[in-house]
Amino acid sequence: DGETIIHKGKLISGDIEENVVAKIDVNRRIATARNHTATHLLQAALRELLGEHCHQSGSLVEPERLRFDFSHSKPLTDEELLEVERLVNDSILSDIPVDIYECPYEEAMEKGAMALFSEKYDEIVRVVEVPGVSRELCGGTHINRTGEIGMFIIISETGIASGIRRIEAITGTSALEYIQHQRNIMSEILSSLNCPKEKVLDRIESLLEQIKGLKREKEQLALTASSANITKIIENAPQVENSRLIVHRFNEMTRDVLFKQLDIIKSNLPSGIAVLFSKTADDKVAIIAYVTEDLRLKHSISAKDIVVEIANVVSGSGGGRDDIAQAGGKDVDKIDDAVEEAKRLLARLMVR
Repeated sequence: DGETIIHKGKLISGDIEENVVAKIDVNRRIATARNHTATHLLQAALRELLGEHCHQSGSLVEPERLRFDFSHSKPLTDEELLEVERLVNDSILSDIPVDIYECPYEEAMEKGAMALFSEKYDEIVRVVEVPGVSRELCGGTHINRTGEIGMFIIISETGIASGIRRIEAITGTSALEYIQHQRNIMSEILSSLNCPKEKVLDRIESLLEQIKGLKREKEQLALTASSANITKIIENAPQVENSRLIVHRFNEMTRDVLFKQLDIIKSNLPSGIAVLFSKTADDKVAIIAYVTEDLRLKHSISAKDIVVEIANVVSGSGGGRDDIAQAGGKDVDKIDDAVEEAKRLLARLMVR
């Protein structure tokens, strides 16, 4: 008749006596109830703040967390998330009694109860109501008063489909443990930075500026050191029909510094091709190619075609113009193979 609840279990060991007593994990049940009632408060807060177009499109309630999917066309701003969090916690702090009762479906709808469009309901339905805040048709477990939730913290807000957003949050003990963990992290940061809490942002900004300065100094040193070798690099490059074919790998440098190396080569290369390589700080491969105008016209050589072909060796891709092009690659271990491939490629291009 649809009114009998049957629990299925598996005997792990021992014998089944004539009478069996089933027990629930009370702490787990209470934690689940906290999160379930919190989803009702969350939906009410979203509809109050964003509008009545926000409808539940899915949810997950576990002892450790809750997940709530709802209809909304764009990501929530940081300010909106804070306001949603505040509205839910205001309802918690108000310690409102949670009323659970049964009534005819039509009566519940007349009272403004929320229902899932995908669900089919019996004539008599179960209503979970937080007076003045939320009223929903629901058959799940809930706490007796909103104050039992303890606290509500939003962990993330993401998009999962077109027009559907997802909020993940925690309550009760999980929320307390989260705050304690964040406090421990802050203590470690303060200890490492050796500054009071109110100065931590200033200290971080100062360190970031120092790091930027050191990076600029490193780039300048690298540029100065390598610039002295540019003449030798050009002179040592093989020559075909008075055109230099330069293929060179620099030590670790940024793409910007690599372009500066190319600028120096360009000013000292009447005719030729230059293909420059470097490993970047983020463990990637940077490739830059340059072709002088005479070779572009005489041999139809394109810098773009060069980087696109070479980038395949390092699992990358590239693009640009016929005169200057660049590429990036993921496979740093293959950078020497790419250098050799570049040498072979330029030799082939010059004889066609």
